[in-house]
Amino acid sequence: MKQQDTVRTFQVIENKDDFNWGATITVMVLILTFIGAIFYVLVSSLKDLAS
Repeated sequence: MKQQDTVRTFQVIENKDDFNWGATITVMVLILTFIGAIFYVLVSSLKDLAS
């Protein structure tokens, strides 16, 4: 990942006319689901240890 690629990514994000909200929301939901799953597993294992 070069500095130029990072700059290009930011330019794409700033250009909201071309911004694909559907894809962005989908990615955010996937990330939240992934974090939720990890959190659920951690809580479950902690409950097993506590009992």
